[in-house]
Amino acid sequence: MAPICGICSKEPSKYKCPSCSIQTCSLECVKLHKKEKNCSGTVDPAKFLSWKQLSEGSVHVNRDYNFLINAGRHLDVQKETLRSNSKSLFKRQGGPGKRPPPKRPKTEQEDSRLQMIKRAFPHDPPTSIKRKNTVIVSVPPGMSRAMANKTGYDKKAGAFVWSVEWVVVADDGREVGRYMSYRLPEGNALQKIVPINLIKKAYDDETDSIVPEKLSYYLMNVVNCKSGRSLIPLESTMPLCDALADRIVLEYPTIYVSQSGTNVGDICTSYNQSLDEESEDSSSDSETDSSDSDLDSDSDSESDSGSDSGSESDSDDSAPEESSSKPPQLNNSEEIEVDM
Repeated sequence: MAPICGICSKEPSKYKCPSCSIQTCSLECVKLHKKEKNCSGTVDPAKFLSWKQLSEGSVHVNRDYNFLINAGRHLDVQKETLRSNSKSLFKRQGGPGKRPPPKRPKTEQEDSRLQMIKRAFPHDPPTSIKRKNTVIVSVPPGMSRAMANKTGYDKKAGAFVWSVEWVVVADDGREVGRYMSYRLPEGNALQKIVPINLIKKAYDDETDSIVPEKLSYYLMNVVNCKSGRSLIPLESTMPLCDALADRIVLEYPTIYVSQSGTNVGDICTSYNQSLDEESEDSSSDSETDSSDSDLDSDSDSESDSGSDSGSESDSDDSAPEESSSKPPQLNNSEEIEVDM
């Protein structure tokens, strides 16, 4: 015979609570028991069970097994939801199957820089703006410069870090060394982050005569359309973020280091200056082309006029006398004989 209901104590029990093991007879008794006992009605997977209780049957073993299965299923569902809804904030955009970066409101300065990028890179590469309005021109994925780029936000350091390429230039303008530095905090000054040991190795001078404060620093002008090296001077005490503010870099900045500051290349204080110089060169070239075309047209016209005058003189000397096409007039006194 079934035991009596533990709530009403009248009817035989039909149900057993998996949490507190109390036996009830109806749905009303189940609800009343949950309210009085403050019972959830579900199995507590963290409840301690002795070895004797576990060995009594497979009920408790199945409970633990189902708990692990449900936990794994819950984690898989959460991962899939996070993967489908999350957006990477610092992951580089672009490439097949990826959304383009969000558009930012354009300003006059950005428009001028984008115009210079289109002139320097006709294939129209993707660009992005980072930190203090620094425009980064991206190269196709898979290229060595793109693979070497480690620029991004460092969660452990809590700061934005840059990859920097250092180019050491001798006094005669010759390149004597090229090195890479990774994960450089943007708040540090150039004289603090420059690899001074590698600079000394490039100059083959291990003495203390070379110090970061006395070196000259230049940022490579990547939108230079003219032949030769175009550089933008930097201060050694400038933080890296200020040195790259409102600048254009190709994946990551390339900084030239010189000991004397001479014969490093064409010094360009701003992008507008280089743009003006290019426009002047193009205008001078167009003027030269127009003057050459004018000279060619003048010479062609003179040769044409000479040939016309020569042809007229020849026609006057060799032209035959013109004969009238009118029939000759006959006098009335003349008679015409006609053979019959």
